[in-house]
Order: sequence, then C-alpha cells, then structure tokens
Amino acid sequence: MRPIPWFVRLGIDVSIFTVPIILLASYPRLGTHFLNNRRRKYRRRNFDEIQYRNDSTLSSEEVITFRKRLGFEDLI
Repeated sequence: MRPIPWFVRLGIDVSIFTVPIILLASYPRLGTHFLNNRRRKYRRRNFDEIQYRNDSTLSSEEVITFRKRLGFEDLI
C-alpha cells in the first residue's frame, strides 16, 4: 500500500481546522443555538401564575392579597 502524499495530508489537516473556523466566523450564533434552545425549554412562559408547589397554583392577584394580609405591602 502506497503512503499518502504530504500535500494530501496537509490539505486534510488544513481543511479540518479551517472549515469550522470559517463556519463559526460567518455564523457566530451557530455554536450557541443549541444551548439557547436547551435553556428556552426550561424557561417559565406564564409570569402571572406563580407556582409554589405542583398541586397549588396562585394567580398574581391572589399573591398580592395574600402578601397584603400578611403585612408585606412594601415588597409588592
């Protein structure tokens, strides 16, 4: 079996290192795309319903009245 010529090996090495660099330079958000999708999956979408436990869901008005009843008006 004949050895691979030096210029073929050099071309393979150069393409392995330069193609990802060129891709990341031209599409800079490509590397963070998958991380953002993963983070977006766990983000809470509905902010007017606050869940304290899995079995109890309070609306924002109920939370405000509850906090006023306890005397936390300054924190609202």
